[in-house]
Amino acid sequence: MNDIIYSFCNLPRTIPIGFEGEKNYRRVCMDCTPWLEDHPTGVVQAAVMRPNDTAASLVEITMAGNTAIWIVDAWASQTAGLGSMQFILAVGGSIVGKSPVVT
Repeated sequence: MNDIIYSFCNLPRTIPIGFEGEKNYRRVCMDCTPWLEDHPTGVVQAAVMRPNDTAASLVEITMAGNTAIWIVDAWASQTAGLGSMQFILAVGGSIVGKSPVVT
């Protein structure tokens, strides 16, 4: 897999994921170090809205140190077009941080 690690404070406007397996790009990684330094008990989440969806869905992410990893799966990549995603930081059930929305 080809991983690109983004910083939540410097996300591009668009992250192309294509269809599953296309371009060997199936993971989106975000360095959450600044968030987790400020909120060490924080939980990082990711909300994804596929093309034609009317609401975002939380997707499963894993953490490798301070890096949040979203593995793009068949559900996320089944419809062609522009979707959107946003990383979210929650502490004790309250949202304390959001990344910019990317398409």
